[in-house]
Amino acid sequence: LAKGDNHHMFGVVVEEALGIRFNSIFGYRGGGEADLGLERGELDGRTVNLNTYLIQHPDWIQRGFVKILVQGGVPDENGKTIRDPTIPNIPLILELSSSPKVKKLHDFTALGTTIGRLYVAPPKTPDDKVEILQKAFLATLKDPELKAEAEKLKIDITPMGAKQVEAVLKDALAADQETVEFFKKIKE
Repeated sequence: LAKGDNHHMFGVVVEEALGIRFNSIFGYRGGGEADLGLERGELDGRTVNLNTYLIQHPDWIQRGFVKILVQGGVPDENGKTIRDPTIPNIPLILELSSSPKVKKLHDFTALGTTIGRLYVAPPKTPDDKVEILQKAFLATLKDPELKAEAEKLKIDITPMGAKQVEAVLKDALAADQETVEFFKKIKE
C-alpha cells in the first residue's frame, strides 16, 4: 500500500523472478481500501497476506473472485521457506526462478514474515530466566488446545526457537550490498 512496504517489495521480487513489470498503485490507506479498489475494478490484483483473506474474505477465494498466482511461502520451525500448507498447490516464487538474485531478494523480504512475530524479554533478563521463558513459550505454542483454537480461527502457528531466529537474523544482517541497494532504490 506504500512504496517500499513488504507487500510492494514482494511484488518487486515477483517482477524480478518472472521478468515482468506491474503498474504499482500507491495511496490506498490500508488493506480495506485496497480491497474496495479490487471490488470496484480499480485494481487488477495485489499482494496480500493470505491469512487476511482467509479470515476477512474467505468467500473471495472460494468463489474465485481472487485467484492466488504465487506465494512467498512461510517459515518452517527452522526458518526455511516452505509452501504455505493452506495453499499447497500454489508455487513458491523460489520454485519459479533459479536466479541467485531472486533468492537473495526473496530471503530479504521474507525476513519480516520470519521475525515479525518475535517475543522478547526485557534487557538484562538473567540467562536462566530467558531459558525458562523460551521453553515455556515453545511448550505453549505446541499445546493441543491452543493449536486447535488457532486452527478454528485460521491462524497459523509455526513455533521457531530462539536459536533458529538468531540464525535467520544473522543471515539477514549479512545481506550483500547489492541487495540492500536494490531495495533502497525501490523506496526512492
